[in-house]
Amino acid sequence: MSGRPETVHGGNGEGPAPTVPQGNGRTRARPESEGDTDQLAATRRRMEEARQPQWTLDSRVEDVLLEATARSTNMKLGDFLWQNLGGRGVVDTNRSVLLREFLKDPTRYIRDAGVLNEIHASSHYKRIGNDLRNKVVFDEDVRKLEENGVNTLIDWLEAAAGVKAGVHGITKVSLDPFLEDVRNSMKMSASNKLEGFYESVYNARWSHLVEVPDGEGTGMEVKKGKPPQPWTYKAVGNTFEKDDGAQQSGAPRLRLMVLTSDKAWPCTWNRKGVESTRDCYVNCEVERVWQIVKGDLTEWSSPDAGDRLYA
Repeated sequence: MSGRPETVHGGNGEGPAPTVPQGNGRTRARPESEGDTDQLAATRRRMEEARQPQWTLDSRVEDVLLEATARSTNMKLGDFLWQNLGGRGVVDTNRSVLLREFLKDPTRYIRDAGVLNEIHASSHYKRIGNDLRNKVVFDEDVRKLEENGVNTLIDWLEAAAGVKAGVHGITKVSLDPFLEDVRNSMKMSASNKLEGFYESVYNARWSHLVEVPDGEGTGMEVKKGKPPQPWTYKAVGNTFEKDDGAQQSGAPRLRLMVLTSDKAWPCTWNRKGVESTRDCYVNCEVERVWQIVKGDLTEWSSPDAGDRLYA
């Protein structure tokens, strides 16, 4: 005797599935509820396997903001329907469609008006719509930040207040939690490896000193963060020289950058019998030398550096 026909989920209602033959009792048709449970479990496994990347201070702002929306918009329609509607509306032609494509033309992939109404009413669907709108804002803000030299999370950490004020609020509240997670993770990692040593670097902060004209002459002002317009240099022969012509007219003139660590700087900066210093001072000459050293290091680490080093 053959088992009762099962049903399959479809966009136009339900129809009979092929009858499953019953042999000598060793095989049987799987109950529909059992198949549903397996499908839900497979969906959960796929969602859990899509692990969040391990972010660092060198992670690109663009990648971080993309991650904030990609988890939902990159979900497949079939997984969404199993997770939210118990599999109603799933057919072979739509199970692999990405949600961001489905949102462009829902009726192309789901013909059942009842299923569509349930989808539109779900909080998950509304959140996906918000993510897509946020992505448009993120793309705009990423361009603004790149124009101001903010490409990575550490750039965002050190960005001037005016630069941060130039982006939308949703961008700021999306980046700051990622940044805080990275800093907390680094503190924990450092304490597990060399307790107390790396806090000098991880908790360090920039400030800078600018020369500003006032009614009685010239004054000095200390500001938080890195300067919005650092020193610029021009190549002269095999070296660099400060380019005073690049200074914007009327802009405050940068005199000094200071990197401060409440933990105090370790190693060779501490002479015998002298307490470790908390402040590292960087003037235009120190920065000029660093530009030369950085250029040499970059050149030596390039793939064809060996030919030049051993020529």
